[in-house]
Amino acid sequence: MRGLIESWFYRLPEDERDLPIVEVDGVILTPRQVYEEVIRGTELGEKAQKVIERLRSPMTLSYEDTEMLRKVALERAKKKLASLPPGVKIGTLSGDVLTPEEFLQRARDYIIDYEVKKILSLVRW
Repeated sequence: MRGLIESWFYRLPEDERDLPIVEVDGVILTPRQVYEEVIRGTELGEKAQKVIERLRSPMTLSYEDTEMLRKVALERAKKKLASLPPGVKIGTLSGDVLTPEEFLQRARDYIIDYEVKKILSLVRW
């Protein structure tokens, strides 16, 4: 099944390969880390592949998978916001101007929901 992860990884957009995608045994992994662990044949890679395969299923997500995805989604959002240039501000439709941290705090649930959908679209790519 190594081929599944390999072909999945190479189909992903380059800018998504180093953003968090799953959590396994308390470790949040990027697609690149999943790919490397699977290629090396590690236990972590085997477990990560099983998570990816489970998430690829169109079946309803378990509570545990949903909670894991929400945790990973928050880490994705933090990493994306941290990559913004220093001092950048985010304008809102209400006219507020927020730092990335303030934006994340205010729009946390929306951002997490968006990132969960993004993660699912990527694992099902």
